[in-house]
Amino acid sequence: MLKEEKEQGILSTKLDIAKALLSMGLHIEQIIKVTGLTQEDIKELE
Repeated sequence: MLKEEKEQGILSTKLDIAKALLSMGLHIEQIIKVTGLTQEDIKELE
């Protein structure tokens, strides 16, 4: 269970970073490269 909690924390951090990068005006392609998130994950944040 600890591994799942760690993975959830990592995902949460990546989503927070993606939100910040979106607010700075970075393109989705750049955010994908930086965070490793999918385009769908990032579009849900917009």
